[in-house]
Order: sequence, then structure tokens, then C-alpha cells
Amino acid sequence: MRRRVAITGLGTISALGQGVPALLSAMATGRCGIGPISTISTDRLAVKIAAEIQDFDPEAHFDRRQILVLDRASQLALVAAREALAGIDLASLVPERAGVVLGAAIGQTTLDAAYQSLYGEGAARLPPLTVPRGMSSAAASQVAMAFV
Repeated sequence: MRRRVAITGLGTISALGQGVPALLSAMATGRCGIGPISTISTDRLAVKIAAEIQDFDPEAHFDRRQILVLDRASQLALVAAREALAGIDLASLVPERAGVVLGAAIGQTTLDAAYQSLYGEGAARLPPLTVPRGMSSAAASQVAMAFV
């Protein structure tokens, strides 16, 4: 049985810019989003370049309580979802017929902090939000909870 799927909008935050117009403009001009890593120390890394998302301020999009619960990947996913859903009447959405399809998003900043705490600092246990923030489905789950 075939089922129809409607793509209702696009949203993006990438190394080429925030928002679909910025991404398309950068792609059209052939701009490269890869550059020196600036968000973490690269002293011990063999590779010192990446496609980092620059100039993203979580406080411009979320209150402090939300920031505590959301890993950076979930923050980025929620902002991109807002863009994708702009102009959509969410009240008319039938939750049973809606879903979230999301590109790669794992709570890496949460997992890095957990590993550092546990192995680098010898903590006896992980912070309680490590799993809900860092799990591979966290970003998609946060988007679904926010909009569906």
C-alpha cells in the first residue's frame, strides 16, 4: 500500500549559514563551510578542520531552563524545525498523521561532557540528564514534543 508524504517546509542551520536562504546563497556562490576548528582544543587532534556552525547563540532562541535540558544538537534541530514549520497551521495538524524526519543529530556536547566528568575527573556517576540529552533520538524527540 502506498502512502503519500508531504514535505511542508525546510529548515537548516549549517556551517554555511543559518536558514535555508543563507544555505542556498552560500551553495550558489560555491562558498565552503569547512575551516579551522574553533569550539574545542585541537592540540591533540590530527585533524584540525571541520564544518562548524558558527555564531549560534542558544539564548536568542531558548530560555535558561530549556538550555539546561537541550543538548546543542537538539537546540539546532528545534530552530531548524521552527523555520521549516513557519506558516504551517499547527492547530490543524493531526498528530497521528505527523512525524519527524531529522538529519544526523546526536547529543555530542552532552556525551563529551559526560565522558570528561566520568573518566577525566573521576566522577562517581553521570549527570541525570546525560541520557535524555545525549541519546541519538533526542533531537527528533524534542522536535516532536514541541510541534506534534
